[in-house]
Amino acid sequence: MGAIRHFRLFDPGNTSVSIVDDFILNGDMSGDEQVEQLHSQIFNNDLDMLFGFFKKHINLYRTHHREDEQKVLFKYMPRFRRKYFFEIGSQVNDTRELLIPYRYFYRFLKALNDKQAQYNIRKDLISGLNRIFSKKLVSKSETQLLVVNEHLMIHQAISHSSLKFKEIKGRDDIDYLQSKFILQVNGCNLEVQLPVFEYLLRIANGGLFVTLKQDVEILINTFKNELIKNSDVDEYQLTVLALDNDTGVYVPHIIDLP
Repeated sequence: MGAIRHFRLFDPGNTSVSIVDDFILNGDMSGDEQVEQLHSQIFNNDLDMLFGFFKKHINLYRTHHREDEQKVLFKYMPRFRRKYFFEIGSQVNDTRELLIPYRYFYRFLKALNDKQAQYNIRKDLISGLNRIFSKKLVSKSETQLLVVNEHLMIHQAISHSSLKFKEIKGRDDIDYLQSKFILQVNGCNLEVQLPVFEYLLRIANGGLFVTLKQDVEILINTFKNELIKNSDVDEYQLTVLALDNDTGVYVPHIIDLP
């Protein structure tokens, strides 16, 4: 039973990747003949032995966006992802591999004690934190860590160089391997173990707020609240995140107060 519980953590059906989920829900109407053919190959009439169950609910979801239909579809999404993973074939292997849990494992190992690796991943960590703090698609070109509250007000913008890595050394005497590092930002610490690292990098690279959310949400929210508490807000200027209509992402916008 212990082994079964362990392997469930590696279930590809529980990994939400936007490009895969979009293919499952909308691949048959993508306009790309090859994509539509691939979709019908996997999600064909064999899936609908219960009187067209799948097509019925997907059509209601598309046309009415009903909340009850969303619940039905999302309940079955793990099954659809597993079907995609095992049946899609090697022609889209790169996308298929996105469903493998902890795909940033080797980058995490390097980040534990490699200064060059730490420098290279800092931008991804900033991008992931910006999107998690705001729950919005913040521009990936943003180089500062934006400490944002639920109303999208930016309490402070922290420079790239202010993110410090504190290594937690292993100990040979008790057979303890290094398994985490501390991200230090303006006196606040975020303990980065593999689930936190994986979550941040997935969000930074287009993932949804589903995979590993329950494992890391409290830790990251506590880190954000500490940063907000330590912030000094300018009484003459208000900085908020606002949608850029040209790019479709959120960027900082300064409002001068009277």
